[in-house]
Formats: sequence, structure tokens, C-alpha cells
Amino acid sequence: MQYLAAGGGKLKPGRPLKSKAEEDAAPKSAPPPAAAVHQGEATAKQRRDQASARLLEDKLRRDCGDLLERDDVRQVAGAVLATFSRGLDTLPDQIVKILGIEEIKTERIREIVNELRGKLVAELTPLLS
Repeated sequence: MQYLAAGGGKLKPGRPLKSKAEEDAAPKSAPPPAAAVHQGEATAKQRRDQASARLLEDKLRRDCGDLLERDDVRQVAGAVLATFSRGLDTLPDQIVKILGIEEIKTERIREIVNELRGKLVAELTPLLS
């Protein structure tokens, strides 16, 4: 008995040949699997499309008020920090005056306020730079 290779062509040892009647009676195989999806790097067109989509999303968020301009935020945060700092400058004198504390304690209150100011500046500096 001779056997035909799966791709046709030369006779090779393998499965026996089926008759036409056997082929017609055999159940049809499942359709070929869907094309494989590439999971690696995106193509240039895909990267361009993604960048374009991000820009459009950002524009929409900005137009809706969900996204703020960096310079606007820096300007407002800087103004708030300046106002807060001026308030901190007068705080020790106000505490001494309101609570009737001795003038000697004013210096310690100033140290505490300056420590708070330093912490505030340290936390806001990354936002303002």
C-alpha cells in the first residue's frame, strides 16, 4: 500500500489514501482558527492613532473643565502660597496679642510657624517647578 503526504506530491509512509466516498462521508473539520493577534510592539500607524486619540481626549477634558493648564495651576498655587505665607508672618504676633502670652514666647511661636512654612514649601515645590 502507498501513502500520500499531507501536502500532496511524493508518496511517503503515513496515512492511507481515502477513497472519494470516504472523504465525502467524513465530517468536515472545524474552520481554521482566526488570525493570530499580534501582542508585540505597535506599528507606527497604531502609535500615531493612539497619540492622536490621547490628544483628543485631553482636549475634551480641558474643554469640559476636567483638565487644567499647568501654568494656570502654578500661578494660582503660587498666589495662594504667597497669601498664606504673609498670614503666617503675622500669626505669632496675633497669638501673643489674643492669648496674652509673654513676649518671650513669641520667638518659639515664630520657630514653629517657620517649620510649618518650610514643610509647606517642601511639599508644594514639586508642583510649582
